Amino acid sequence: VLDSGQLPSVLPGPGNATPTALNTMISSLNAAFKKICVQFLNCSTVYIPHHPFNNWTKNLIDPIVTSNWYTTKTINVYFVDQVSGQPANEVGGYAYPPPPNLTTNAKDVIVLTKGSLNGTNAVGTLNHNIIHQFGHFFGLPNTFDEIGSPITPAPPPGVLNYEFFNRTNCYTQGDGFCDTEADCWPLNAPPPSLTSPCGYYRFPGMLDGNNEFYVPPVDNMMSNWGCRCRFSQEQYNYMAYIILTRRLYLH
Repeated sequence: VLDSGQLPSVLPGPGNATPTALNTMISSLNAAFKKICVQFLNCSTVYIPHHPFNNWTKNLIDPIVTSNWYTTKTINVYFVDQVSGQPANEVGGYAYPPPPNLTTNAKDVIVLTKGSLNGTNAVGTLNHNIIHQFGHFFGLPNTFDEIGSPITPAPPPGVLNYEFFNRTNCYTQGDGFCDTEADCWPLNAPPPSLTSPCGYYRFPGMLDGNNEFYVPPVDNMMSNWGCRCRFSQEQYNYMAYIILTRRLYLH
C-alpha cells in the first residue's frame, strides 16, 4: 500500500491510509474473496512524500510513481486524492487487468482515491469501490461492458452492451457471464436525489433489442449501481481461474 500524502502522524484525519483504515480494507477484501480461498495481507505501507502525486493522472503520474515505488509479485495499491484519465465509467480509481499470457509482463497496480477507504453504499457495503477494482485486477469486466461484437437487434442508443434480458446470448455478449443480468447502465440510472437506489424503480422501464425490459444487476459488485454487495458464482469461478493461470506469482 502506498499513500501519496502527508504522514498519518502529521495529518491523521479521514481520507488517509491510516493503519486502522488499511486494516479495515484488508478485512473487507478477505470477506469478499473468502469464497475462493483468497486472503490478503498488507505487506508494507509506504508514504510517498511528493504531494503533487495526489492529483494523479494515469498517463503522466502513473509511470513516474510506479517506476520508483513498486514491489514485484505484489499487488501495489496507491491511494491519492484525485484520479483522472482512468477508463470510462470507472469511479474512484482503476486497476490493471491480468496479462493475456504468462510471457507478458504484468503490472500489478491498483490506484484508488483516498475517499474510497471505508466508503459505504446504500446497503452498507464497506469499501465497495476497492472491492470493485480488485475484481478488475482479477479479470472481471463491468456488468455493462461488452466482450463481443455488435449484433442485431441492437440495444437502445446509449446502452453499452448487446446482451438480451432473456440471456440467450449471455456468454457471447455483455460481460460474458450468464448469472449476471443484462445491464443497461448508464441509461435509467437513479438520479442522485433518489434516497434508496437499490431497486430498479424507473417508469417506464428500458427495453432491450428484443423489446423486453431490463432488470439490471443492481447488487452486483462489478456494476455501477448503488447496492453493490456480491459477486456471482461465475464471476468467482473466473477470478479463481485467472489467479491460477495468470496471477499465481503473487505473494
